Formats: sequence, structure tokens, C-alpha cells
Amino acid sequence: MCYLSGMTKTQAQILDLFQTLRPDERREILENLSGAAPIHLHYDRLTGEQRLKLDEGIAQAQRGDVAPAEAVFDRLAKRFDFTA
Repeated sequence: MCYLSGMTKTQAQILDLFQTLRPDERREILENLSGAAPIHLHYDRLTGEQRLKLDEGIAQAQRGDVAPAEAVFDRLAKRFDFTA
């Protein structure tokens, strides 16, 4: 079996044992692990002002109030002085 570099012997053993389980048992373990693991999302580190701006951007996109991709790329090309 191929393991990720830097994986400990214990981690490799766990993966070996995991592979011996039935698909439904694997799914149950993964669901339990995902619920137990703390998730540190970038959103959690945003300031209140940053969250407001992000939420407004999402709301604009949901309303369809967006610029065409070509216009955005043209603006970026001008701003950073590059051409295709």
C-alpha cells in the first residue's frame, strides 16, 4: 500500500486496518471522525468588517449582480500591466 510521506508507523497501521473494514463501517468511522475533529475555517478568523464584506459579496453573487469574467480579466490585465 502507498502511504503519504511523513506518515508514522501508527498512522500506516490504522490505514491498513481501515482498509479491512466494510464500506459501511468505513463511512461510519469517517462520519464520527469528521464530527469530532475541530475545523478551523478561514471564516472564523475574519474580522466583523471582513465578514460583512464577504457576506455582501456572496449576496451580490446570489442575486446575479456580478461582472462578466471577461471584464474582470480585462480590469486585472490593466491593473497589473499584462497582456494575453
